[in-house]
Amino acid sequence: MSNLLYGLLCVLFILFSITLFLIHRVRYPRRSSYNPSGIEGVETIDDLPWPYEEVTISGHGAVAIAGWFVPAQKKSNKCLVLVHGHRKNKIQMLCHAKYLREEGYSLLLLDMRHHGNSEDGPYALGAFTRWDIKKAVAWLQEREETKDCQYGAFGISIGGTSLIAAALDGVPFQCVIADSPSANQAETLADYGAILYKVPRFLSRLLLSLIMALAKVDFSPMLLEERSFSAAVPLLLLHGTEDSRVPLHHSERLAALAKKDNATLVTFVEADHVGSYESDEKKYRQSVLTFLRKHMPIMG
Repeated sequence: MSNLLYGLLCVLFILFSITLFLIHRVRYPRRSSYNPSGIEGVETIDDLPWPYEEVTISGHGAVAIAGWFVPAQKKSNKCLVLVHGHRKNKIQMLCHAKYLREEGYSLLLLDMRHHGNSEDGPYALGAFTRWDIKKAVAWLQEREETKDCQYGAFGISIGGTSLIAAALDGVPFQCVIADSPSANQAETLADYGAILYKVPRFLSRLLLSLIMALAKVDFSPMLLEERSFSAAVPLLLLHGTEDSRVPLHHSERLAALAKKDNATLVTFVEADHVGSYESDEKKYRQSVLTFLRKHMPIMG
């Protein structure tokens, strides 16, 4: 009996330790240094012949959010906020910044908190990012050269999900472009955890609910399909048909929630998670620019 009790205590201790570890990882993910720009021969913005300004924005809870402000080639009253994916940084968005700047947009490329050059701070897999995005747009509204701009947004994976959440919160975006977004971030995390750790999905979802409760994170704003889309801005959803992390049905569900003719879904055959641009750069760029020319056109 004593051996059985000892074994049970060991199992409970291991589960408790794993739960504490996962709570920490939810709030503070590991940083990654590997982050290709998507442009051959370009490792960072200094490798491009652009004027830019390194900026620091006071995010939610005074967490310092790092960014690059890139002015348009010609004076423009249109500005796009670009947000990368999980465990990446703003370098990931340079391949998109290139053709967007050529089109005539000013750009603000952000490092999410606890990513890139931004300060460490509670991240909670995007739950805090939408507040940082709101602060970033407020920062643009205070700058002389961007205060009268129209603002749009473009994000990858959790960056795109966070931008949609920010738009639903009332951040004044004219439109949002999201590559591989999630309709329900809790579902995405639990399903990916089940695959990664080879456990039943119901157990993974139960564990995630416990972790979120113990981590004291309000994750509900990231469950996009449970929010009202009555005032949603125009959305462009880009998604690979073979996305193994955030399956295509997430974008299909978001498109169905948006008001009629307010969402455009473009799919990329056989592309995996955030692999759409690499699979067909021409189609991807054309889809993005066609959407922006309709909803945030550069005049003159």
